[in-house]
Amino acid sequence: MRLAVLRKFIVLCCLLPLVAQAEVYKWTDQYGKIHFSDKPVAGSEKQHLQSMSGISNPAFNLKRNAMRVKYQDKNGSMIVQGRVNNIPMQFILDTGASLVIIPPNIAKRAHISTTNARLITLQTANGATQSYMVNISNLQVEQLQQRGVRAAIQQVSANPNLGLLGMSFLSAYKMSIDHDQHIITLEPR
Repeated sequence: MRLAVLRKFIVLCCLLPLVAQAEVYKWTDQYGKIHFSDKPVAGSEKQHLQSMSGISNPAFNLKRNAMRVKYQDKNGSMIVQGRVNNIPMQFILDTGASLVIIPPNIAKRAHISTTNARLITLQTANGATQSYMVNISNLQVEQLQQRGVRAAIQQVSANPNLGLLGMSFLSAYKMSIDHDQHIITLEPR
């Protein structure tokens, strides 16, 4: 008798997580606070949840929270695709640059104003130069996004859509580079 009860208990314990995850309801109370429950309440909406295995981004590693970013090798520089306030551009990965550098063309298209920006001196390979320091509302590289990223507005090459991805963005990540596969792995610190 005890063995039969124990077997039923074990089966119930195995099925319980499936039942518990089956239905979730969401509702907002009179004060505007959002609530979630496994039991329906008047005015609640059933939520449709996906399991974590439903993520369809193979470049994202759930165990390490790491993102793999492809780069192009152009004349020894690692070029990655990005967006500044949703404006596409290319960046040279530059761990020696303190700031992200965006060209004036991109700053204008991304509606980044220099009206109240601070004028700073940048030390470059070609010597000192003056530049405006601004904050980028939204900087994106692949699926990685940061808000309020410090940047300088400066032309870095003849390409009007090329900037530098410096440490004001990169310092949030531990980075490893696979030069054979042309992949940069960025893992949040």
